[in-house]
Amino acid sequence: MTNQTETVQNFFTSEEWDMIYNFVGNALDNENYIPEDVYSIRAKIHNLFLKSESQSQSSMVKEF
Repeated sequence: MTNQTETVQNFFTSEEWDMIYNFVGNALDNENYIPEDVYSIRAKIHNLFLKSESQSQSSMVKEF
């Protein structure tokens, strides 16, 4: 995990990130937001944690 990724992840607790992810999803119900923008934001949050999980798993494999 890069320092930048870790720094961004540490802005909020995992519960707060879940809340943010859900709030962004609720924006789909508001016609003032462009759905593609909402999906883009959710994808960025998802990828932020997906990358850290895959890096953690690959480092565990290297240890064995």
